[in-house]
Amino acid sequence: MLVICRKAVKVIFTFVLSMGASISPHAQTMKWVPIPKGTSLGKCACAASSKDEWQCYALEYIPHVSGVMTSYTAAFLVSCTSKGSPVEKNESCTIASKVNLFDGCSESGKVMMISAGNTGTSMNSTIVSGQPVFLHQVCFQIPKGETITIDLAPNTSLTCAIDLSFGKAMTEVPNYVSQAIGYLKYDMVSPTEWLDIKTALAGDHKTQLDWSVSTESGIDHFEIEHSIDSIHFKRIGEVKADPAVHGISVYQFTHGNASAGKNYYRIQLVHVQPGNEYSPVRMITFDEVPGQ
Repeated sequence: MLVICRKAVKVIFTFVLSMGASISPHAQTMKWVPIPKGTSLGKCACAASSKDEWQCYALEYIPHVSGVMTSYTAAFLVSCTSKGSPVEKNESCTIASKVNLFDGCSESGKVMMISAGNTGTSMNSTIVSGQPVFLHQVCFQIPKGETITIDLAPNTSLTCAIDLSFGKAMTEVPNYVSQAIGYLKYDMVSPTEWLDIKTALAGDHKTQLDWSVSTESGIDHFEIEHSIDSIHFKRIGEVKADPAVHGISVYQFTHGNASAGKNYYRIQLVHVQPGNEYSPVRMITFDEVPGQ
């Protein structure tokens, strides 16, 4: 599979480099930068909601020269997850997309992702030396607790074809630094304001949650969430924070309708200002039949 991928990339880059443009080794870097959910970077946008498992990134390019970027080419190797290819979206933000995806998860554990664009004009693709441009966007779906890597594909280079003034042209070859993108499990997260969270049996299919935080400053309330598979959580209650307390404070909540088998709990700390946090996940098990 990777042999086929390399041939495909070779054709793309041969086409670009055969256009007669000079090559500049002085271009700055290209890197993937995160796009916050529900926001945009330039024309690259992440429409995923805060509860969506997608993670979106934009390819940031800092040109060395000014002009009109007519095309760009890039090929990456993206590691597969336990569910296969993590790539959900792969498209240009500014000019016509020239993309492809070669799934080699079963053979090599990698996906080759062609991220390219062409037909740039002065109307949609004027660049200025030293000013960042967001060329391309990708979205990944990564299972909790897993990490993917994005490496430059072997025997390829990042290229940007640029029309300069007076009929001259140039191809820049930016540097790229391999990146790792992870999706931590909630029980791997350690927010600074959480001191402790415990679950305890409080009767037949009844769970008592006790937790403490180090400060009340800026906290509005706590939302308690429940799950039976540790992945899909449902809100089951809310506890208001006490604005008069400063320092360590303790809270409690009782869930009177726990499921048979394993029950998972987490608490979302909701700030007055944006920036909510989740507690580590806690698990408690109940017998199939109450009273056993």
